[in-house]
Amino acid sequence: MGKDSSADVGIAKTTKNHIYFKRSAGNLPENGNGLQIYNKIFKQYLTIIKKEYSNPDLNFQTIAEKIGCSMKNLNEACLYESGVKAKYCLYKYRFIKGIKIIFDGGELTGKKIGYIDSRVFYKALKSRIGICKSDLMTIINNQNREDKKQLCNEIINLISTKNRMKKKMLMKEIKAKIIEAKLRLDISKEN
Repeated sequence: MGKDSSADVGIAKTTKNHIYFKRSAGNLPENGNGLQIYNKIFKQYLTIIKKEYSNPDLNFQTIAEKIGCSMKNLNEACLYESGVKAKYCLYKYRFIKGIKIIFDGGELTGKKIGYIDSRVFYKALKSRIGICKSDLMTIINNQNREDKKQLCNEIINLISTKNRMKKKMLMKEIKAKIIEAKLRLDISKEN
């Protein structure tokens, strides 16, 4: 293969805090060294998300720059390690933090979870899982503590799941609980 041994398939090289790969036709490096670097990139990525998720300027590109790898390699590392693209890991982490704040009774400001304001979060939540703010608040205000905890876990599962059929089933269950909570609220207003 010539002078450069890095031309071998799947060998990773590191130069001055920048990581890059020589790859085969497949997307993953085929030797253990490349997989260790994927693992290292992914761990650094998660550490940055956990520390700085509330920073609205934090995005996929800035994280790649902090780690010292390309966005493509960061995305491939996340896909390999978690099965999810890098930007979705960040969104998912922020969604889960936001849901927990809401269900714990805290005041959700967008800046707490890395959004410009809470309206942007609720809009993203509506598009992601199909629940608007008013429906979410109706459920939260009309559930006992155990039901709230269970519903919070169901919404987190809905955000976390990759399986479309499971996602549809969870959405139906959550929407049924919304309807039930609204009916209870209507009945209590009539009495």
